[in-house]
Amino acid sequence: MNLPDGTFSVSSERSYIHILTTLDDKYVDVTTAFFQAVKTMQNGTVVASPYFDMLDGARAVEMGNVKLDTGLIELDQDEVAFDTCLGQTLGTVAAIMNSLVVLYMSWLHGLSLLVTVLSSRYVLDFLENYKAYPVVGSAGFVNWRLHGPEYVRGHDYDQNLVNILLRGFVVGLCKHIGFCRTVGISVLYDEEDLTTRSMDFDFLSQITPEAAVMEIEKAEKWLLSTGKLADDSLLDICMKFLHLVKQLVLLENLLLLLLPLFEANKVTVQCLHEGLKVLPELSNYSYEELPRGCVSRFVQLDCNNKHIPNANYGIPSGEAYANFEQFFLSIQTFINQLASLRNVRQLDTLIRHSIAPKMTADYNVISRGLFLLFLIRDDKSIAGLEESVGSVCIRLMDTFSLCGNSLMKPDEWTIQATSDPENTKSSCLRKVAQLLDDVEAAVFQKLSTCGNNRCRQRQLNNRNIVVWDLLQFNAEQIELELFNYGIGDRIAPGVEEPSLGVCSFVYFEKIDLMLDVVLSGFEQQLYKSYEAAQMFWFAGYLSQLAYTHVLTRVRQTNMGKLASIGTLSKKIKRAKAGPKKDALRANLKNLEENVAPQLHSNITYIDEYLTPSTQLLAVICTTIAHVVQLLHSTSKQPNTDADALVESERLYNLRMKPWSSVGVPEMPTYSQFIKISEKYRVDAKSPRAVLLANELKERLGGALQLCNTILKKLEGEDVNEVVRNEVIYAGGEADIVAYYRALQKTCVAYQVELGRLLKMLTSEKLASHKLVHRVGYHRYFPIYSLGE
Repeated sequence: MNLPDGTFSVSSERSYIHILTTLDDKYVDVTTAFFQAVKTMQNGTVVASPYFDMLDGARAVEMGNVKLDTGLIELDQDEVAFDTCLGQTLGTVAAIMNSLVVLYMSWLHGLSLLVTVLSSRYVLDFLENYKAYPVVGSAGFVNWRLHGPEYVRGHDYDQNLVNILLRGFVVGLCKHIGFCRTVGISVLYDEEDLTTRSMDFDFLSQITPEAAVMEIEKAEKWLLSTGKLADDSLLDICMKFLHLVKQLVLLENLLLLLLPLFEANKVTVQCLHEGLKVLPELSNYSYEELPRGCVSRFVQLDCNNKHIPNANYGIPSGEAYANFEQFFLSIQTFINQLASLRNVRQLDTLIRHSIAPKMTADYNVISRGLFLLFLIRDDKSIAGLEESVGSVCIRLMDTFSLCGNSLMKPDEWTIQATSDPENTKSSCLRKVAQLLDDVEAAVFQKLSTCGNNRCRQRQLNNRNIVVWDLLQFNAEQIELELFNYGIGDRIAPGVEEPSLGVCSFVYFEKIDLMLDVVLSGFEQQLYKSYEAAQMFWFAGYLSQLAYTHVLTRVRQTNMGKLASIGTLSKKIKRAKAGPKKDALRANLKNLEENVAPQLHSNITYIDEYLTPSTQLLAVICTTIAHVVQLLHSTSKQPNTDADALVESERLYNLRMKPWSSVGVPEMPTYSQFIKISEKYRVDAKSPRAVLLANELKERLGGALQLCNTILKKLEGEDVNEVVRNEVIYAGGEADIVAYYRALQKTCVAYQVELGRLLKMLTSEKLASHKLVHRVGYHRYFPIYSLGE
């Protein structure tokens, strides 16, 4: 829109469209020329002018459509001619800053910059000036299309309130938004998590946070120097706004914070602490009305807008400040949680119970992105210090199935069964290094996934199943090959079977990932009612595999290594004095001081926590699957539409497709599922229905007892300090306990539903009931029941 020499016209741009739509002689008939040109085209070719832009062509088709043509947006004179460098009162400036806070939080709420922050004329005019002359100290609010080139702004008090005070706030906000866009582009999904379209504006991406802070501090100094002219309460509010936006700018330095892991430290991030202090007063203050035209759709009409018209939107002020507080608190929380960790098991528990499940509910989009960037730095270090993704991998495997394994001690390798031991050792070293790199890559993907929203987590985990499956195959092949050369531990002394420490870890991680993908489908309501029993049964099948693996192979591996240390002690007693005996003693001392304590910790963790927790999940999933089958079979619900269209086996195979490519474990077939579930497909009039309902109630009672046992070890009178120290991090007890409390409530809820079923069976009131479900107490377990 051209506004030369201070003049403007709202109707001038409408007139040309009016002429085109009313006068036929303004149109050119290109029909003949078009079809003549088509005749010259060769078949199978696409002809397009290099000057033609598909988007512009589509926009041309939209001309004249009120819903699509931004040129038809109606603006009044106040909106078009709003003068951003005009003086305002201190109360009005405070109201404008408040509106910018609300618009900023509205953007993070899932809206675009176009209908939130850029709808403010102050932000728009500042960015236009910065775009024309990208020097932050010179960019201001003057709209040169309203004022001639000779215009010089005034310096009275009200104008300085805008051009110094408000400008400092806008500089800080734009700098922070630029940082948020960088976070979004780096680790988030555009349009899904954060809309980063910027209308070709540069949100101060080329200046440092320190430069933006200097502009804010200039505004603070000026305001303090003129404080006697202002109302004390308004002065305090404006100072708090400047202080708040300064903390937002300094938030960028969070990614430079170096956090030592596994040292149980306490960390205070000053910018978060300071920001949280000022929010309550800013939220509770009563602000004046905004100047007319201050927030409008002008940007959609005036700038390089390739998007359809949209109404401006701002979330309620109270909600904006509540979200702002939660934004700061969530960042402070995950930093404190990471700093408080004492061991790598606590890191795994933190991600499993406190980070991944809450990424949609408790974290806004920027705090999710900051978590990912803070946790894993560009050099793949964890929180920026000594720990890396690779070192965390080694720690995780040591606490599971690789502790003390000679596979990780190349200096102690004695190559066997080869005529060229040197080259064989070099080849084995390369294979082990590559295997560890592959494990590191898989763990990196796991850590990177947890910062996404829950739907995206499931999608990424689904993709990563294949990665872990291939990794397990490679790990098994390499460890078996190396065992043939005498590299690696036996599963127990005197047993000629390799422990396969890396493979055992990878297999468990794969099963755990598959299980999470299955159960998160219930959380996201992906399954139909007729699929519920199948998916719960499959989850139980996977949980049982995990339970068996931990109880047998993993536990046996740790027990075997501990037994081998005792065997070494006996060997030393029988050995003759000399250098060889001294070397054996040194090795034994190292094993007893560094390896044996970790093995004892592993065995206690397996016996007291990991085994019962996997067993609990297996019992609950399998029992609920049978409860759902019993409810469905005893109801008078007709066959589903899906059954009428597609045979059940095809539906089963289609639902199992995400896991069908996995080599180990073998996926259960439809016939296996039918054979196991046949027991629970009974008629309501059959006496077996009552027996089965009572049997399932007893199983749920057993699950409740198991759950109570775990909770007592975590917080009750039978608390196990080893389990607490290995599992619960500072501040994390509530999340872990809440997980098992939710499982308790789930078991009780299904016992209640079975009790209702028993009453219906005895009263024969099932004729009009069908299978329904409601939200449960645990995110993975909705409550299925019989309803009208």
